[in-house]
Amino acid sequence: MQRIYTCLFFILITGSVWSQSYTVKGKVTDSLNNEPLGFVTLVFNEGGIGTVTNAFGEYSYTANVSIYKITCSYIGYVTKEIPVRPSSTQIINISLVPSQYNLSQVVIVSGDNPANRIVRNTVKNRTQNDPDRFNSYSYTAYNKFIYSGILPLDSTKKDSSLTTMMEFLKQQYFMIIESVVETKFLKPDKKENIIATKISGIKNPSFTLMNSQIQPLSFYGNFIALLGKSYVYPFSKGTTDRYFFNIEDTLYDGADTLYRLSFRPWKGRNFDGLRGIAEITSDGYAIKHIMAEPADTLSALMRIRIDQSAEKVNGVWFPKKFVSEVRFSNMLNNGTQVMMYGTTTLSNIEIEPNIQKRDMVGIQVDIDALAAYRNEEFWAAHRPDSLTEQELRTYQVIDSLGKKHHFDGKLKLVEGLIGGELPYKFISFEIDRFVTRNQYEGFRLGAGLRTNETVFRNLSIGGFADYGFRDAEWKYGGDLRLRLYRPNDVFLDFSYSHSLEETGAIEFYKDRNLLISEAIRSTLITIFDKVERYQIDFTGRTLRYLHFDFSLFSAHKKSTSSYHYLIANYDGYIPLQNFQFSGIKLQLRYAYKEKITRAFNSTILSNPQYPILFTNITYGIPNLFGSQFTYIKLETKLKSTIRTRSLGNFNLNLVFGYVDGYVPLSETFAGRGNYWIVGFYNENCFQTMRLNEFYSDKYAAVFLEQDLKSLLYRGKKFQPKPLLIFNAMIGSLSEADLHHNFDFKIPTKGYYETGLVIYDIISKEYLGVARLGLGGGLFYRLGPYAFIKQQDNLAIKIQLTVNI
Repeated sequence: MQRIYTCLFFILITGSVWSQSYTVKGKVTDSLNNEPLGFVTLVFNEGGIGTVTNAFGEYSYTANVSIYKITCSYIGYVTKEIPVRPSSTQIINISLVPSQYNLSQVVIVSGDNPANRIVRNTVKNRTQNDPDRFNSYSYTAYNKFIYSGILPLDSTKKDSSLTTMMEFLKQQYFMIIESVVETKFLKPDKKENIIATKISGIKNPSFTLMNSQIQPLSFYGNFIALLGKSYVYPFSKGTTDRYFFNIEDTLYDGADTLYRLSFRPWKGRNFDGLRGIAEITSDGYAIKHIMAEPADTLSALMRIRIDQSAEKVNGVWFPKKFVSEVRFSNMLNNGTQVMMYGTTTLSNIEIEPNIQKRDMVGIQVDIDALAAYRNEEFWAAHRPDSLTEQELRTYQVIDSLGKKHHFDGKLKLVEGLIGGELPYKFISFEIDRFVTRNQYEGFRLGAGLRTNETVFRNLSIGGFADYGFRDAEWKYGGDLRLRLYRPNDVFLDFSYSHSLEETGAIEFYKDRNLLISEAIRSTLITIFDKVERYQIDFTGRTLRYLHFDFSLFSAHKKSTSSYHYLIANYDGYIPLQNFQFSGIKLQLRYAYKEKITRAFNSTILSNPQYPILFTNITYGIPNLFGSQFTYIKLETKLKSTIRTRSLGNFNLNLVFGYVDGYVPLSETFAGRGNYWIVGFYNENCFQTMRLNEFYSDKYAAVFLEQDLKSLLYRGKKFQPKPLLIFNAMIGSLSEADLHHNFDFKIPTKGYYETGLVIYDIISKEYLGVARLGLGGGLFYRLGPYAFIKQQDNLAIKIQLTVNI
């Protein structure tokens, strides 16, 4: 028995020795600028076993044997060997020295770069490996996003705020967000239903959507969008001319070979590219694992680095796990970086399931009514791993702070602001009515009120009253809005207004964006119609991507100028200044594959990669409510952005209008003039055209922009972005002699202008999450309507941008 106990003792001792682990971790940086180096290869000892730094240059490796040497290699840097003293856990930071040559000077004497063959095979097989090739698929995604802080390198200095931050981060994070999302794909549509949300300190589930689209599911397109910016994807056609690829390692897994390639833009090739590491398997040349970040991070507000891996599901490759890291460098004054670390794990993956078209109807991204009320049993069943103590404490601490400081109430305020409203108890104020300005009214002060869902869930009552100081007149109105069907945003709206409308205004349904400078044009308008309008609107969405507004209207209009229109009667023509229009109007907006998200009590439309088509059809019905005019009015607009790899984005806007019948200027089309001696540049406007200079009842206009971004010059801090512009319009007006006492032109010969705008000449960061840009440009009016004095053909423009 003694011998048995002795053997057991030595077995336990031996087991303890063999189970002892050795850990080395640290960070790899550039020796010149101390920038972290992601995707660096580290090999430990002599066995060829190693790891790769993550997107932020950090690494961690654990082995069962003592680590005595690290070999660190990275393309473009001198390989470095670091001796390691025996220890169970060590922190070793490594600084690499750049090579004396750069990537554009590398010469591969054996001919074609062997890595390029692997890249070409990957591109050749990308169709059969792209998850969007399937007719349908479905999966459940568990998302976890952690917001934390990274203390500055000199955090040892005595700073009370820094010390407090250090103690706080030792115990918990700033915030943790979890969600479970059920996703269905039926070509070409994808629908996401958020069935569970859990947010520290906040009950409102809409905040979950702030982190829902860090990186795409498919990594096989020509471009990849990260945080709203598009990058040329390394594994697409022709990228070997833009990217340098290098075989960092070759691994073998049975009959398959795994190629580890590094990639980065060739030096001197100026485009929006990525750098990183990809692992390509010889099994179908699929991308099994990829880590990437933007190659140009010098001017970035946020540093984003992504990690995606794929596995075989039922014999085909499909994404399995995503990791995203975003760092905000200048958000906090004490130098602490705010970091968002997110993981997404897919489960219940089904290829070609039986999904019906009716399953895809409604909002593309929606939140289940019970999402914020799931119990712990539900979360335990969906989490891949249990929460850590630090994560659990984050919920405890931040939840208590949320209750104490009313985070949900403050978020509701933000929710209203996003929708253009300022909520207060059971009513909401319309923000855009507080203060406005134009050339006719001067400053216009007002207030708009609307009941919110705390009063009636499917009914709201609104009203407004405004006063213009220059014209000294009140404008007022109100409406009653009834929601008929929530999933498709179907409403019935009864409204009345006594206000102003631009004479000959050109507007399309759901085409207004207050964040772009086009809204500034409204401050320059000089000619309006005083309008008393009664209207019934039936609005909603159908056929997935089609938005509609069908209305019955009666509008009494009078021009604010001395204009009058000759209307025929039995004795000849009578000059009129008051006009009665009545009829029906159908407005349509079709955006193929547009993503529609319900968040913050609003429906948010994200611009699709395909063109957007707008159409208005108006039929003026004679004698309806005293209507004086019979006419048919058609308006169409096509808006598209074409992304190119070398020349930036090409923006195209085509607009057409046609009136069948004789109508006053109120129902014709005004040229979208935007001239001011020194003014702001506004998209889709004529920068050298005076306001109210041209009118037509049949016209066509085109607005072209070539946005070169920073492709021509990309300095470390100075990155001006040229914008080449050409605009043109041609039109006609039937029975022009019926319009009197108003001086205007008809663009029968064609109106043309060209210009150059350079934006972001000066840029300034704000709170580390936004960059305010200031630029300028010059426009020139040419063609048959050019003025004799050359200075009258010029317009100087100021360009303002806000990049988030």
